[in-house]
Amino acid sequence: MTNITRKATVAIVKMGTLEIEGLRFDDNGEFAIAQQQVATLFSVIPTSAPKWLKGILGAGFQLFRVTTDRNKGTRQNRSESALSILDFERVVRALDRKGNEKAQAISDSLVGLALTQLFSDAFGIEFDKHDRQEYLTARLAGKITRRTLTDAIKEYLGKQNEVSENYRKWIYSNCSDKINLALFDKKASQLKKERSCKDNDALRDTHSKAELVLIDRIEGHAVILIDRGMEPQIAVSDAIAFYG
Repeated sequence: MTNITRKATVAIVKMGTLEIEGLRFDDNGEFAIAQQQVATLFSVIPTSAPKWLKGILGAGFQLFRVTTDRNKGTRQNRSESALSILDFERVVRALDRKGNEKAQAISDSLVGLALTQLFSDAFGIEFDKHDRQEYLTARLAGKITRRTLTDAIKEYLGKQNEVSENYRKWIYSNCSDKINLALFDKKASQLKKERSCKDNDALRDTHSKAELVLIDRIEGHAVILIDRGMEPQIAVSDAIAFYG
């Protein structure tokens, strides 16, 4: 840990439905997050946090010492440990790969945006803030709607005893490809190959804000039709025509 104690300003950083206290160093404007915040976020015992972080980031990882206005009180100017947002992002990614639900939620909320941009928003630094927050809202709404469409198809299949196993296997991808073909004139497999995406979520992250909003509307409209008993592929086709 560095012996130099640096001063920092505190601001609330929103990441989807999550909120954390972000730090901005007074000397160079760089962003960080308190070790205590990370420990609380991932339910780690505070005294075990340094060792836990080194286990994730490696023995060469170092914490910073910081003081903020929040530190003032019964023990004025009490310092605390913090890590850079680059290291914080590495922690989130490592935990996401291990299936940590909180890390997955953070990763989902940050899709298409850089942590630096979100911290800029929190500290009032102009960085196309309005457009980025619209993109984030559309991205999260799209993920929710996509799950709803999947659930609607699943419920539909549960009521259809006569459909073949082949139909059950391909209905989800067929519905998705109807939208991809309508909007991009290509199937998901082609788009993923062209854009070097490993899965459908990664592919969705490459879409523009306008494309995400349109996909969300089409899928949401299709859900309504499926819930009324319409066959999913027909419902998606009708939704595409409605917004076409």
